[in-house]
Amino acid sequence: MIQNPGARYDASVNAVIIIHTKRTAGEGLGVELTSWSRKDRGYVNNERVNLTYRTGRLELFANLFGAYNKKWSRSEFEQTVFARLYESGV
Repeated sequence: MIQNPGARYDASVNAVIIIHTKRTAGEGLGVELTSWSRKDRGYVNNERVNLTYRTGRLELFANLFGAYNKKWSRSEFEQTVFARLYESGV
């Protein structure tokens, strides 16, 4: 925090808070694999793969999910898609 910012800012400014942000962790390919199973009134197995590729200001990602369920159940599926565009020099 700068309590006397000087001529760089308007005369009415009493203090300035400077925030430095960190870049998102490295560029390249990221992979996350998750698997779990359960045996309770039937057999359930779930698999998930998350892929991320980041280069420059572009980030691409895919989320894959598969399930095997050997018992009757009612389910719903919801998918949310996010897209990011990074500012250069931030």
